[in-house]
Amino acid sequence: MKFIVSAGQLKSAMEKVSKALPKTTTIPELSNFLFTVKEKALVISATNMRNTSSQEIELRSDGEVGQILVQPSLMKLLPKNMVELVTIGWNGDHKIVAKFADNTTARIQGRIVEDYPETVDTTNLEKIEYAFLLGKASEKKMLMEDLKHSAHCAAKTEHSIQGMGGLYLVPNHNSDLEAMSTDGNRMALGIIRGNYQGQDKRNPFPLPTEGLAILMDWIKRTNETAILSFYKGEGVHRKLIEMKTQTSRLLLLVGQDEMLDYLEYIPEGKGRTENEKIRASIDRKKFKAVLDKYNKVFDMKRLQLIFKENGNHYIQYLEEGGPEVEIPFDHVGAVEEPVDCVDGDIGFNSQYLQEAMASMSGDKIKFFIGGQGMPGYFYSDDENQRTIIMSLFKP
Repeated sequence: MKFIVSAGQLKSAMEKVSKALPKTTTIPELSNFLFTVKEKALVISATNMRNTSSQEIELRSDGEVGQILVQPSLMKLLPKNMVELVTIGWNGDHKIVAKFADNTTARIQGRIVEDYPETVDTTNLEKIEYAFLLGKASEKKMLMEDLKHSAHCAAKTEHSIQGMGGLYLVPNHNSDLEAMSTDGNRMALGIIRGNYQGQDKRNPFPLPTEGLAILMDWIKRTNETAILSFYKGEGVHRKLIEMKTQTSRLLLLVGQDEMLDYLEYIPEGKGRTENEKIRASIDRKKFKAVLDKYNKVFDMKRLQLIFKENGNHYIQYLEEGGPEVEIPFDHVGAVEEPVDCVDGDIGFNSQYLQEAMASMSGDKIKFFIGGQGMPGYFYSDDENQRTIIMSLFKP
């Protein structure tokens, strides 16, 4: 078996699918890339049995159809040059031979595939489909920003409540994809716009942290129109997420648990109501700069937002020696009457606020505060990115 490909294309393809290789495994085949040689193309695949990624590249010569397993060490040897060609061959002695343009040769451990583990597929599963354009940098950036924001409230460590460590993706009927996460003290929600082609099933797809990292890396490395599909069926593999272009495919096996009632973990957070006491907007970057500066100094990470009728609005860190920092809030007002932030007794975890400001996009952040014991609702200007943070009380 022998074939010729672009060294740069092969390196790029191996880097893209490598995120699906398992960190540790008892199945030796899974620690290698699977090369599938077709008549005019080479498909590079990797899997850890939960997540499978593949990328197709063009052959520069006719190849003998077949499959071989190749160790990841080949990826490090390949140059990034897209023009330079590399010849890959199998010498029949458990060695993959790579011959480069400068006539140097590398021999890497490999073998013909005899029994490769079966991975999940989408046969006979109900399909809900979206389309995302990733060819433009702005489109890719927007999708990644929405996913990053939506996941920033996920529990950082293993949680006893299943689903709090990852991201929920929920297709809905408004041509939108809802993405949300929580750690029990706060919740993030992103509304991701796509070309929706399914019915309103409101099926939650819980994506673990590992799968989310693989998805984000895949999007980063993709420059084509991508179809995001959700598959639901009966049996062990009853929920899958697929991201697919003309030349690549990512398949993620997701959790099977039902949708968490997130608002159950955010006390009294049943939505914005007539009981709102404060409505305001703020310059996101300026607010983030203040939080970045003072969060390094004060360990308690608690502050209160104080609004005065005379317009001298400021934040105060709730720690001995904590500063009062004047900061401009726009459009400060109440639903019923002006109020001094519920007598100045309400506050928030400043670390949570800092992470929310960092995860959101846009120039302005709108927020709504209901009162003592009520959460604060922080929205991006277009309200596509939202964070709910439980309030604290001044000690």
